[in-house]
Amino acid sequence: GALTTVAGKTLRVLKSLRQPGRHGNFPAPTLFVQGGNCLAQCADGSVLCLVDIELDGRRLYPKDIEAALGPGPLPLLSRTLSLT
Repeated sequence: GALTTVAGKTLRVLKSLRQPGRHGNFPAPTLFVQGGNCLAQCADGSVLCLVDIELDGRRLYPKDIEAALGPGPLPLLSRTLSLT
């Protein structure tokens, strides 16, 4: 898993899937929702589908991200802590 901060809140990634061949268009690491999926663009431009995430210890679903964090896309801290 990994931890990062989004909009001043702790986001914990419990499960993610690489999206081979897909690259984001944002200038920095970013959290965004597209096609009903929660996605994260990494610093190298690669994209992960965030399958299972928690926000401040509570499970967060893609449809609830905007209500919990505000309108997206949302910048991610470039320093993310990996726990694996």
